[in-house]
Amino acid sequence: MTNDTFHGVKALSMYLAYDYADNKDKHQILNSIPTREMHAYLEGDEIKTANVRELLISGSVQDTTLIQTEFYNTVMQGAEPMQCMRRFLPTINLSTGNTLSIPVSSAGAYADDVLEGQDITPKNAGYEPVTITVGKIGDAPLITDEMVADSSYGLIALEVAKSGRRVENKFNRNVLAVILGASGLQTHDTTGSNQGVAAVAEAKAKVADYNWLADKLVAHPRLGAKLLTESFPNVNYSGYNADAVRTGSIGTQILGLDYMETSVNPLATGKTWGYSSDGYYGGIVADAMNLGATVIRNDIQVENFRDPIKQIQGATTTMRFKAGIINATAGCAIIY
Repeated sequence: MTNDTFHGVKALSMYLAYDYADNKDKHQILNSIPTREMHAYLEGDEIKTANVRELLISGSVQDTTLIQTEFYNTVMQGAEPMQCMRRFLPTINLSTGNTLSIPVSSAGAYADDVLEGQDITPKNAGYEPVTITVGKIGDAPLITDEMVADSSYGLIALEVAKSGRRVENKFNRNVLAVILGASGLQTHDTTGSNQGVAAVAEAKAKVADYNWLADKLVAHPRLGAKLLTESFPNVNYSGYNADAVRTGSIGTQILGLDYMETSVNPLATGKTWGYSSDGYYGGIVADAMNLGATVIRNDIQVENFRDPIKQIQGATTTMRFKAGIINATAGCAIIY
């Protein structure tokens, strides 16, 4: 229960500093904490809340779960700006086990004409399930003995945030690699022309050719740059987009598609995610719900975190997940 301007790096570095500060410095740190800042903690099976200032006055930091909580908040502070592919494919949360079978219908695209009283032949009689088995990724913040010895608490907090960023980027990389490596994924090769909005429109049409309804576009920033510059060709032109010039972004949608960007490199596919040379893959248009899904067994969490001060160097950031393709033709990759 922290506010947006205080949680994460700022709070974690402050709590770490408070534990080693003398009484004078402790008083200064307390005055820097918002007066109404609350902390939620588990006592038995009951969730309780307490004022942060009152908690610190009544005992040491190590008597609370403040650092553990802010360690996680800081990890998430680093991860959240990088979130992309978890917004592209739908997510299925797995509560037990590590595998999930998703039935894929072999249904046709159209219903039949039926005479009055005539039996209707089932179209969904056969299913070919897709089995997704989750894997695990992990990262350890680069916290050295020297950082701890020199009381570099701000630097420690920044390294914790970077750990969350690396985990989220790995998530993006793995999911993107699964999509680009899918057998049957459609492609639109621009052959060096009409590489902006026209390319997106053509990819969207190819998805529709298979009777899917495209709703999302994930793009490399270089494709995003082409889409952005097409938004303001001339200040006197009717298509001039003042918001795009001011914000540096095309916004949340283009051609009716939810828009997102990532620059991660999907190494495992043998395909280059970019949009500057022939053969590079710069975007994917998809009917995302039918293209695939990401199964998450454990979202980002902190492991091996025991003593909140002495063992902070042993903490790791982990995640268990795996993406799978359901219908590859529901997606179309845009090639430079």
